[in-house]
Amino acid sequence: MRKKTIEDIKQHALEAYPKEACGLIVKDGRKELYIPLENTSENPEEHFRICPEAYAEVEEKYQVMAIFHSHPEATSKPSEADRVLCEGTQLPWVIVGLYKDNVTGEMVVLDPFQFVPEGYEAPLEGRIFHHGVLDCYSLIRDYYRQKLGIEIMDFERKDNWWEDPNASSMYEDHFEEAGFVKVTDGSLKEHDVIIMEICSSAGPNHAAVYLGDNLMLHHMAAQPSTKAVYGGSWQYATRFVVRYKDFIDE
Repeated sequence: MRKKTIEDIKQHALEAYPKEACGLIVKDGRKELYIPLENTSENPEEHFRICPEAYAEVEEKYQVMAIFHSHPEATSKPSEADRVLCEGTQLPWVIVGLYKDNVTGEMVVLDPFQFVPEGYEAPLEGRIFHHGVLDCYSLIRDYYRQKLGIEIMDFERKDNWWEDPNASSMYEDHFEEAGFVKVTDGSLKEHDVIIMEICSSAGPNHAAVYLGDNLMLHHMAAQPSTKAVYGGSWQYATRFVVRYKDFIDE
């Protein structure tokens, strides 16, 4: 990156603090520019989101070279979710960390950290929760891709959608579209997806992959993904089970 670009992204990080700044580093002919964009995340102090329409407008005019965001009160190193999202964009990412010094009260802006897509996949167990990126549905998709070579389609979902009594359940609405069929004979087989309702105002809001031998793999909010024994409260919370269409006759 050119010196002017680094200065611009650092300045944007300061202006946006305590929210995350975000934008695109682009090329205009031989010139390198930084285009600041609005962070449209519902929780901008902890996450960032670039509006697809805003991204497309920039992409029409310039060659996008990298995606930038800041880390308020954190280092410039990428989180696990950052690394996963970077893979999806197939572009380099740049992060600037910044924090307020406890002694002087002055802002400290760290040097940018740049990283590129390199085939990273978050582990199925122990991953850190990040809604929409590393959550219970992401875990199901990753399990099917990593273990079975099956790509399951993704669906956009708002954080805490299950707290809205007027919202509908993502799982009820989309399991057929994602390639699953509801199990009606009471059986439970390896790779089945268990749909549960936990503290929800909008119907089923949690899912786990059944591993066999009474074990399931799942990812609860604010917790690392883990295996758990399927029974007790998990069984009580179960609303239905779905099976991938290719496994119906097995």
